[in-house]
Amino acid sequence: INKMFRRVWSYVLYLYGLAVQMIWRCEMPDKVAVGSLDVQQMISPYFGEWYFIAAAADVESTLEIFKPMDNTIFCLQQGDTPERLQLQARIRTSDTDCISQNWSYHVNKDREDLQNEGQPQRRTQVFVAKCADCVILEESEDEGDTFFRRQMLYARSPSIDEEFISGFRQMTKCLGLKEFLILPQTKEYCRRQD
Repeated sequence: INKMFRRVWSYVLYLYGLAVQMIWRCEMPDKVAVGSLDVQQMISPYFGEWYFIAAAADVESTLEIFKPMDNTIFCLQQGDTPERLQLQARIRTSDTDCISQNWSYHVNKDREDLQNEGQPQRRTQVFVAKCADCVILEESEDEGDTFFRRQMLYARSPSIDEEFISGFRQMTKCLGLKEFLILPQTKEYCRRQD
């Protein structure tokens, strides 16, 4: 019954979100339908380094994982098969430690989102951002014991114009993601050890 209640509640919130969007007309970024893309031609422009700039979430606890970070560089690469993507993070914490983390994502032609290996309940969607060298990822979970939704802004450069950060903040706030975090980026970036 608890699982059914959560699913019904999830749909009610979804319908509420649609109604709010119809009334206030939040400007949504264009979604990249990942599953319909040819990995080599369409996803390869996303390969390489991305700097984590900011994040927004529905509740503050969803951003807790990012609060110890001073800065983070992500590197997206082709995996061992065309349908697999490897994401490596080099995270500089506020107390100057460097931490490496790796994730594998699967591109499934029957889905619009990326499937995070080891976390099948997590949806990762890709959106085109307003600035030319930026991208937005949205992670959400609405199954099991965890419910959250957050969007993260990434850029090819560690600094982008304030207008893009402000625009991202306004867009996410309109979408109901009221909690916001900008990474401080005051310390030296951790570099990849090849």
